[in-house]
Amino acid sequence: VSTQSTWGHFLSVYFFSPGQLTSLPGPPRMDAGAQRRFQLMVEYGHLQRFAAHYLRGVFVHPNPERPFDEWCGTLFMRSGCFRGAALPFTLTFPPDFPDACPLVRLVPAAPHPHVAPDGTVDV
Repeated sequence: VSTQSTWGHFLSVYFFSPGQLTSLPGPPRMDAGAQRRFQLMVEYGHLQRFAAHYLRGVFVHPNPERPFDEWCGTLFMRSGCFRGAALPFTLTFPPDFPDACPLVRLVPAAPHPHVAPDGTVDV
């Protein structure tokens, strides 16, 4: 006896009438905005777990006024010419995220070849 037929029999006997198993609704559909918000929540969860072990000195949190459009953070430099510096930054997510990368901006701009005068980081 296969597991699938046993499970189907269990469901039909205890929860559903025989015809209902084929007419069960699928998962709810999300519009593009809901998918984007869900993806950002997943990314934030991954970042929090990853940063705790591998990105020491990087702290990020959603902007309370625009939680699904912008995150704020601080990068505490531990080595190199910026050692000891605390660099505040923002991550701004475009409407078509995750297909497009977020904009990373240091506020204020740091003198670095990969940082534009407005603080935009070339990633």
